[in-house]
Amino acid sequence: MEMDAADTQNTMEERLYLIQPSHRENSRDHEPGDIDMQICCFKVSPRAHNIITTIVSVISTLCLFVSYPMVDQSLTECGGDSYFLVAHTVLWSAVLMVLYVLVAKLYVQHAVSIVPTILSFRRVVLVAFLAATGGLLLMYACEANHLPRTLKGVVALALIPMVWMCGLAAKWTGLKDLQLSHLAVIATGTASLFLSLIPQIFDFDYKETGWSHVRNTATLITWAVVMGLALLELCVAFTFMEKEINRIGVHVKVHFAWMMFFLAIFVVLFFWSNFVPSVGKTSSSSEFYDDMIRSAKCSYSLGHESTLFGTWIVVVTFLLSGYLFSSMMQFGQSGATYGVMVQLVGIPLYGIWWELFKYPPLTWEPEYSWSIIFYALGLLGQLIAMVLYRVYDKVDGPNTAPMRLQ
Repeated sequence: MEMDAADTQNTMEERLYLIQPSHRENSRDHEPGDIDMQICCFKVSPRAHNIITTIVSVISTLCLFVSYPMVDQSLTECGGDSYFLVAHTVLWSAVLMVLYVLVAKLYVQHAVSIVPTILSFRRVVLVAFLAATGGLLLMYACEANHLPRTLKGVVALALIPMVWMCGLAAKWTGLKDLQLSHLAVIATGTASLFLSLIPQIFDFDYKETGWSHVRNTATLITWAVVMGLALLELCVAFTFMEKEINRIGVHVKVHFAWMMFFLAIFVVLFFWSNFVPSVGKTSSSSEFYDDMIRSAKCSYSLGHESTLFGTWIVVVTFLLSGYLFSSMMQFGQSGATYGVMVQLVGIPLYGIWWELFKYPPLTWEPEYSWSIIFYALGLLGQLIAMVLYRVYDKVDGPNTAPMRLQ
């Protein structure tokens, strides 16, 4: 099959990039431990770098899971809107990430190109579009008046298998790479996620008693399908992102900065989705404008300190968890699957957190229940799945393979 001019040029660039010694040394296909990596002023081994990245990613994801609902609740109480929180978070994350890349270009890595090729540019735009539409659909589907928390838990169980199957389908030799060890890891991760979600699926704290009597069955099914499609769309975006980040010569921070830039543009362009009937919280453009003004006043007013600080905690944790998730795309043969598994560790930790704290106000008030047993088992299972992933991926994955063009 003939390649078009853009693909040919991109392939030639990869070959030229490959023959440069400095770039060959940074290939992810080397044996673990033979290349030192740098964090700030300290050199660490790739194994230590991966462990640090994983731990910080789990912590930032937990902070995001805890802070986002609290800030969203505060905005709702002062007449705000969930869309404002999403748009505010994405916009500031894009600004901060672009500034970070520019500073790194000017003062640290002068040789790094911050302008992608035409082919990479199109892929980044596609990933941003899929992430924006999938994220907004997920936000609307997870509204309390659209789906009960029990159904959200059931639909969320499909996340790990979906991202793994998307990654498998994206490879030409995907079925040939299918190993029993991979299936064991996916099954372990999914079972652990189920354990973590049991208190939510079966509503142990009885937060939704009687919900089936006040909701239309067709509406529930529709929003459950929408949530599933949103998760599938995000999984496809993760797969494309992984494929692009692992191309020879692509720098993670540059790719992520461009992705965040276009993600912010698409989220803003889809503002009209918030006043679509039966979808968003507003019914007209004027009401939407008033809600945005109230949200902004609430987020930047000294009279609402909890919301003021909370919105920035959401911004920082979203940016950090997203950037580290992109970095984990380079971990082994299916980095997207590993990244999703790492971030899902935040779910049992989130449950344990609210067994120890109460809100509002946020206070230490341990109140143990049967739920904490399932959270602990789910956390243990997720950690086992992550270890199994790293062990089997070193055997079956590309870490010991020779360098190759992707």
